[in-house]
Amino acid sequence: MGAQPSQNRNATASLSTVWTNSDASDNVVFFWDESSALPILQADIYSCGFYCSDRYKYNFGHCFFAVLILPCCGLAASQLNDLYPMDQVCYPRVVWSTKRNSPVKFNSMLELRSDGDLAMKDADGTTAWSSNTSGKSVAGMSLMESGNLMLLDKNNETVWESFDHPTDSLVMGQKLVVGKKLVSSASPSTDLTLPGLPSLSMTEEGLSARLENNPAQVYYDTRRTDLFYSTSNP
Repeated sequence: MGAQPSQNRNATASLSTVWTNSDASDNVVFFWDESSALPILQADIYSCGFYCSDRYKYNFGHCFFAVLILPCCGLAASQLNDLYPMDQVCYPRVVWSTKRNSPVKFNSMLELRSDGDLAMKDADGTTAWSSNTSGKSVAGMSLMESGNLMLLDKNNETVWESFDHPTDSLVMGQKLVVGKKLVSSASPSTDLTLPGLPSLSMTEEGLSARLENNPAQVYYDTRRTDLFYSTSNP
């Protein structure tokens, strides 16, 4: 049985659709840490779209295509201010993102091509990321209420899904399998591309947590009992 796309019309997209990453768009959501998001699809508390870090530090943009937890999307700012402090409700939580070491600038584009490939081009036209699904019978894209971004064929069978490529966080229903790794998102005051961020990986021997330095610093491993985490000496 194929996947069941969300009934929310804002959660699906058809082939030959192009989105432009513009900080001047009326749909941009700005956050207290100077980051911003331009949602493309929305399903429940999840959104996917362009996510950009500090817009003042990076004048031309420092952006990624990402799946985010954005519970404030779709609510008027006045409603939010009446109900909750803005920084508590609207701070974005990254679930999945394209390569953080290859950010794109403003005026970059995301395209769901007629051949079924989902690709992001930087402002200069170079391809920054691709789902590599060209010619694989993709009929459309859907963001599920689980937070899973999926490329589906005409029978709603999965061709590609973000759950198979974990990057930042695990959510309910998602698995971390052998050969895959999570790397923590940086704090608002830290550059997203700096090394030294905590990671969690699954190998055939077990689960391993480390700091992504060179060399990596392992501070937890299911095979070892002599490791412990210390804030002063990881």
